[in-house]
Amino acid sequence: MGSKLCLLSLCVVLTSLPMQAHIKGTITEKSVCGAAAVHQTVVINDDRQHSVSLDQRLCRSDVPIEIGSLTSTEYVAYGVDDVQEGQSVDRGYVVGTMKNGDRYFLKYQGSATMKGNAPDHLEGTWTFTGGSGHLKELRGGGTYTAKPTTNGVGMEFVIQGVYELP
Repeated sequence: MGSKLCLLSLCVVLTSLPMQAHIKGTITEKSVCGAAAVHQTVVINDDRQHSVSLDQRLCRSDVPIEIGSLTSTEYVAYGVDDVQEGQSVDRGYVVGTMKNGDRYFLKYQGSATMKGNAPDHLEGTWTFTGGSGHLKELRGGGTYTAKPTTNGVGMEFVIQGVYELP
């Protein structure tokens, strides 16, 4: 009798504990960002071919991000580029939209090699900063690389990383 009562007490304790399922996974996305919807460049009058730009670009997913059971459709990238002597230091934010309407948020930082006034190769790191709906406590990060599209109007991105949802 005592062992049955102990077992029953253990079951009650275990079933009353909050059950939190962690969802973890990897991300691979291929996407294309088009021409900037918003673009403002300020030329700095020094001797290093120096400028600072602010951009907003709409990007579509060719191979979308999948987080748990949610699939992305598109994202908007907001970036600041500090260009000097053919190199750029880039920082920015991304707001991505999933098919169900939930959104994810991330920040990125990286660098680019310039060919004239346009980037020829980009690479960097990114980190999720949260989200909405099922993605509210999204965490994770990874890397990205990009090159110009064949028509030279946009950039083709490959985004890789990991995610975790509590």
